[in-house]
Amino acid sequence: MKKNITVIDLGSDNIAAASALIDKKGGVSLLALGNSHSDGITAGVITDINKATEEIASLLSKLKDGAARNIKSVIVSTRGADIQMETARGMIALSRTPREVTKRDVKRCLDIAAMVKLAEGRTVLDKVVKRFIVDGVDYGVKTPIGHYGIKLEVEVFVATTRTSKINNIEKCVDHAGFILDDIRLSGPASASSVLDNAEKEKGVLLMDIGEVLIEAIVLRKGALRYFRVFKKGTAYIRDNKERVDGKRLVELLRSICSEITLSGEAFTSIVITGSGALLDSVIEEAENIFGLPARMGIVRKTRSAMSSQDAILHTATIGIIENAAQERRKAIARGNPLQKLASKVLDIYENYF
Repeated sequence: MKKNITVIDLGSDNIAAASALIDKKGGVSLLALGNSHSDGITAGVITDINKATEEIASLLSKLKDGAARNIKSVIVSTRGADIQMETARGMIALSRTPREVTKRDVKRCLDIAAMVKLAEGRTVLDKVVKRFIVDGVDYGVKTPIGHYGIKLEVEVFVATTRTSKINNIEKCVDHAGFILDDIRLSGPASASSVLDNAEKEKGVLLMDIGEVLIEAIVLRKGALRYFRVFKKGTAYIRDNKERVDGKRLVELLRSICSEITLSGEAFTSIVITGSGALLDSVIEEAENIFGLPARMGIVRKTRSAMSSQDAILHTATIGIIENAAQERRKAIARGNPLQKLASKVLDIYENYF
């Protein structure tokens, strides 16, 4: 059965949206792309609900026409300086004797890990896996579904944000006439579409440079190791004539380099995406200051032709679509329907009897 998926990315001062069809084998057909400047969003935060609602409704209406399909629900990708990360751990007992780990087990374990004590007015936005452990064996970020064990553990980064931010996103999507399926963190989503496996394994710094924010993440051995949002972007490094101010660019990159160096996280290359990747000398200066090779981060995993601008603006939307397709491919690889049914029955038995 084919699945229609639509994703909205709320950027520094713009909105990007993509709609795609995922077939029963996990193949992706990109149906439509769209983006627009936003007067209702600033630094990834909805600052004018009425304007943001109108902008989302208008963009999705155009997307629906381009895709020639009805759009009922959406996934939203978000970012912002208010987002905080903390490490958490979850553990569940599977059974007295070894049995297969199921998708439901993984979800339960992740949900337990996300039960962190939150400050008033904050809520969990997303969970990013650092590693799975089954009976003491470290699986890294690879899913342990289908493997046998008696105990499942997980270490995750729990991303939290202001509850009011989530409420405002829910309100805008609802008033625009759509159902909100989920809200995801933009950085890991972009990593899924612009980075290759070798980069994620060796260690890579991904910087998404927007108008007023820079989202920096480090991945190594396939897992997220570092996350930080810097409250400056292309608006800071451009002069009054919209040219790059070399001194400010160097100052900003040195500041980011110092902050990440203090974290002690190692990486061997740099990938720069977002509107800042299109500015003159940004990639070259990053190479000089960090002393590492750098490249422009564009969408790599798509069979559809994309303009260079779309390949920059849609890193998060395509990343989320690709992740959904990958989950479907993994589900197919895990076995036939009878095996899945037997696994589900066993899962219910072990958890309720």
